[in-house]
Amino acid sequence: TQADFRHGIGHHSFTDASGYLKTSGNIDTRHGGIVTLASQANNASDSYAKHGGLVFSGDFYMFGAGGIQKWGGSSFSRVSSTAVNTAFTTGSYIFAAPEGRLQKSTDGSSWSDAGVNSDATDFAYFSIWGGYVWASEEDKNFVHYASQEDLADLEGDGTTDTNVVTVGPTGQAVVGLASFSNALYAARPDGLWVISDQNGFKARQVLSFADEVHGNNFRTMTVWQGALYFTIRHKIYRWTGSSLQDVSPPRINDAFPYVKYGSFKNLVARGTHLYCTGRTNESTYTESVLAYDGVGWHAVAHPITDGTGELSALVLDVDNDYLWFTIDLATDETHYIKLQSLSDLPFADFLTTGNHYLYTSIHDMGFKKIDKSATEVMVESTNCTADRTIVVKYAVDGNIDSGTYTTLGTVNESPTETLTFSTPVQFKRIQFRFDFDTDNAAQTPVMRSYSLKYMMRPATSYGYSFDIEVTDNASEDGRKSAQLVSDLETARASSAPV
Repeated sequence: TQADFRHGIGHHSFTDASGYLKTSGNIDTRHGGIVTLASQANNASDSYAKHGGLVFSGDFYMFGAGGIQKWGGSSFSRVSSTAVNTAFTTGSYIFAAPEGRLQKSTDGSSWSDAGVNSDATDFAYFSIWGGYVWASEEDKNFVHYASQEDLADLEGDGTTDTNVVTVGPTGQAVVGLASFSNALYAARPDGLWVISDQNGFKARQVLSFADEVHGNNFRTMTVWQGALYFTIRHKIYRWTGSSLQDVSPPRINDAFPYVKYGSFKNLVARGTHLYCTGRTNESTYTESVLAYDGVGWHAVAHPITDGTGELSALVLDVDNDYLWFTIDLATDETHYIKLQSLSDLPFADFLTTGNHYLYTSIHDMGFKKIDKSATEVMVESTNCTADRTIVVKYAVDGNIDSGTYTTLGTVNESPTETLTFSTPVQFKRIQFRFDFDTDNAAQTPVMRSYSLKYMMRPATSYGYSFDIEVTDNASEDGRKSAQLVSDLETARASSAPV
């Protein structure tokens, strides 16, 4: 029986009662004792390139190479056509950082110059810490800070700003800033630096990745549940300020060639989950929206399945409770997933088309080489009807690796339904696939548990018990009784066949 799935993907053999192998389509396994469809992604019908977003004065904005767009509830409107590295808000102002002069606005539509002078240009990352706004220069190792809310005192040339903080030696640029544990952390591809005010604003290196410098290092960085999370090459790490832990998702198949997520980007924290995007290592890759609860990883959406494009943005819209993502294609696409305002349960907005599969771990009952036979599977569910169903399929032994599944039956009523094999199925290993389907976008079938009724069928072996008379000259070769006893004990102790 399996009645919980919160330990997430990557559990190949059924050694964890709350784990499973993987999902495809829209399946939500993050919540105790239930599996449902996941909330669908809605297309916002906007083709401008974006790589980030923020909420300012009750409105949601996205930004990137296509400038800055404001969400109006049903569509985006372009409020600035100039490509920007990033955008940032201090509360009363929204700032746009193009390659040229930093711009500010109080209403999100009218823009004016910000910063001390024309040197306040080409900023890449912003953060607030210690009563200051901090900004790094694009492709440089300089970090500047300002105390005024409109950033009128922000300088931008590391060679002339006498208060600039230099992060490490030249050769690597600052690629991220984060306020964490009463300090400001600045990331470069070769390591992590901390800036504190203990001895003036100076940068001190706390982690070195000089031996594995890579373009994916610190590609994304955020704080969640008291720790700093960031990427190094194809890994996600958790940094507490004193210890470093690899928390990357495990591989999601059990047959060569092995499939694993990497190329992680867009870390976003919301409540009980840390979200990011990840790409599989296949030539025709899948790029997914992943969620981590501190124990297991769950795939909540698979926006790319054909190996085309990339997820260039994943942004939490706290004003509308949307999770936005942008697909970078020849013609870009922007989508949003609706979230419940008062919980992390899926919003009732489900796809009524497509395939949505949960693949269980592989069951061998702890005896990989022993045959078993199964007669039935009982599925416990809620909200299942003739139009909201869970189709149960299975694969055994070699069919697991080839992905050949046989239909056992359909769950179309709740709370329990028992599906019987037409003839008892024989196997050493068995895996199930549950296919979820609904005809109503506001309703989902819910699986609570499944139970397999089986019997072990080990090979039959016979044992014999008999008496042996041991006396002198009882054997044809004339051995004494003591020698016969010794020879029998030797045979009994032999590990090789006698």
